[in-house]
Amino acid sequence: MSVEENKAIVYDIFEAINNGDLDALDKYYSVDCIGHSPPYGKVVGLSALKSAWNNHLRGFPDTQGQFAGRITGKEGFGLGLILYHMDNGKIVEEWDHWDELGMWWQLGHRLDPPIVPNQSQS
Repeated sequence: MSVEENKAIVYDIFEAINNGDLDALDKYYSVDCIGHSPPYGKVVGLSALKSAWNNHLRGFPDTQGQFAGRITGKEGFGLGLILYHMDNGKIVEEWDHWDELGMWWQLGHRLDPPIVPNQSQS
């Protein structure tokens, strides 16, 4: 497949996800696909991938770079990257990484380092 055809597949995937049509992923992913995602770890199989997307969409319904935290009601902009390995027009493996810390900060959460007692005193 050409680069343009592969790009069209990726755009179609995110259009389907944004519309909540996770069954449309059947057309683009192999049944035994593997996903590597820091929040979910290794996701094996199309049904597990759909479940991960379903969980994600509950809190962040718009995947086109914008996200809204349903708990805080705040909005922000998130950046991420997904690498796809395609074979015969189907995604067989993917790796993703997102700026999760930036997302949590924009939603109003602060991750403070733990306070460690001074160990040098005797």
